[in-house]
Amino acid sequence: MTGSGVQADIPLERGAPVGEASSAPASRRKLVSASDIAYVLYPLLPTHWLFAAARLRGRLAYLMGGRARRAVSANLRAAFGETKSPEEIATLTGRIFEQQQLQNLLVTLAPRMSTPTLERLVPIEGLEYLDAALAHGRGAMLVASHLNSASQFAALILLRRKGYDVGLAMPNADDPWEETRLRRALDRWVRRPSLREQIDAFPAQFNVRPIAARLARNAIAVTTGDGLHSAAFAQVEFLGRRLPFTTGPFSVARSTGAPIVMMFSPGIPTESMRVILEPPVTVSRTDPPRQAVTEHVTTFASRLDRHVRASPASWQHWLTDNLLGTMTTWRQTSLSDRYRT
Repeated sequence: MTGSGVQADIPLERGAPVGEASSAPASRRKLVSASDIAYVLYPLLPTHWLFAAARLRGRLAYLMGGRARRAVSANLRAAFGETKSPEEIATLTGRIFEQQQLQNLLVTLAPRMSTPTLERLVPIEGLEYLDAALAHGRGAMLVASHLNSASQFAALILLRRKGYDVGLAMPNADDPWEETRLRRALDRWVRRPSLREQIDAFPAQFNVRPIAARLARNAIAVTTGDGLHSAAFAQVEFLGRRLPFTTGPFSVARSTGAPIVMMFSPGIPTESMRVILEPPVTVSRTDPPRQAVTEHVTTFASRLDRHVRASPASWQHWLTDNLLGTMTTWRQTSLSDRYRT
C-alpha cells in the first residue's frame, strides 16, 4: 500500500551497529569483530563480567567520541535544559553511552542465551494482553519504540520461544546483523539460527502485503511507532513540542482490523529493564480515518513521553544529530532522503 507510512526502522538510528554486524557480501564479510570476543566467551565467563566490560566500553565511547557526545548532550539540553542542571545533563549523557553498549551486548548474546536467562534479563509484563489481541483472530500489530530498542530483539526471541508467531518488519531484505565469518562458522557448527532467523525479520517498506499476510494467519507483526523513516505522520504533543509521529502501524491496524498492542522497554538493560505490553486497542473503522489514526498516535506518543521522561537514558534517538530540530522539519524532507538517512 504505497504511502501507508509502514516502516519498521532497525531500532538503532543512523546505522549504529548491533553487535557490529555487517551486511556485506560473504566475500567481504569481516573475519572477526570485537563483539565476537563476548560471543565466544559466553558462557565460559560469568555474564556479569561481560556486562561490566560493556559498561566500561560505553564509558570509553563517551570519553573518546567527542562529536557523538556533543550531539547527545545538545539533544538533552534542548529537551530538558530548563529542568536539569549541566551536571545532570553530563551524567545522563554518560549513561546513554553505557546503555548503548549494554544493549548491543545483550542482543549479541541473546541468540545463545537460554530461555530462563532471557526471562530474567528481559522480563515481559502483559502477555495476557497479547493473548487477548490474538483471540480476535485478526493477528496483532505490536508497536514498539526506540526505548531500549536493541534490547527488544531479545524480547522477540523470547516471545518466539514461548510459541508466539511474531516477526519484525524491516525496511528491506538486507541483513544488518549479518555475522562475521567466525560467528557464522560457530553457529553452523552447533546449528544455531542467526539473530535474523530467531526474530523472523521480514522485508516490508511501502508494501503492506507481507504484514497483512501475517495478520491474516493470526500472527504478530512488529513495527516501531517513533521511527523517522515513514511516509505519513500526525502532529502530536511530545517532550513539550508538536512533533510528527508515524501513522503507518496504526493505518495498517485500521485497514486490517488487527488490534494494536503497544510495547515499551524502560529501565537499564541487564539490570532494571522490563518489557511492558499494554492492553490491546482497535482503531475505529467508522470514524474518519485521519481522526481515528491520530487518536492512537497521540496515545502512543503520550505513553512514550512518560517513559522517556522517567527513563531518559533508554531512548535511542538521542544519538541522532539535532534530534528535535530534525523531527520538527522531517515532514518537509523528501521520501528518498528520509530512507537514505
